[in-house]
Amino acid sequence: MLCKHFRPAHLWNKSVVSALAVLIVSGCMTSPHNNKDVGKSTDPVEFYGYVDKPGQTVTIQARKKDTDNWTTIATTVSKTHVIHYGDSKLYFWSIKKVVPKVYWFPQAYGTENSGVTSYRETLVRAITADRLLATFEVADMESLVDPDIPAADLWEDYGYSSFVRITADWKHPSP
Repeated sequence: MLCKHFRPAHLWNKSVVSALAVLIVSGCMTSPHNNKDVGKSTDPVEFYGYVDKPGQTVTIQARKKDTDNWTTIATTVSKTHVIHYGDSKLYFWSIKKVVPKVYWFPQAYGTENSGVTSYRETLVRAITADRLLATFEVADMESLVDPDIPAADLWEDYGYSSFVRITADWKHPSP
């Protein structure tokens, strides 16, 4: 299972549609990608991706660090407009949502001598009734897609897992 990261306006680029159709099997979350800095933890995060059915409910979840439990923070439904390529049918889904404060936890690195950088992070994922959706390590795979590279190799190089880590509220030490 693999998806590409791009916005719907780019769908009609033949190479992008070709790559997407080859790479998608049943669903993915293409945004946010792993390690994405979303600015402020109080800003809405743009979640989007693709599934193989129209009108399918996609649930966004965040993980509570203290309990390791995943909790639903938003739901959306895939669009009815189909994107055809060969035998594949793809349906876009999206939602913007502020990840509630309870799901963000503080992180820091550095030393007293070098200064301490602090930030907040959370883990998020997208699911449907019957599966976790795949996520990605990189933000933009369009320039990496080569029709001579098998989808399995792209997944091995750029796929991530069924959740991503996002960060916010970065504070860097003063020089």
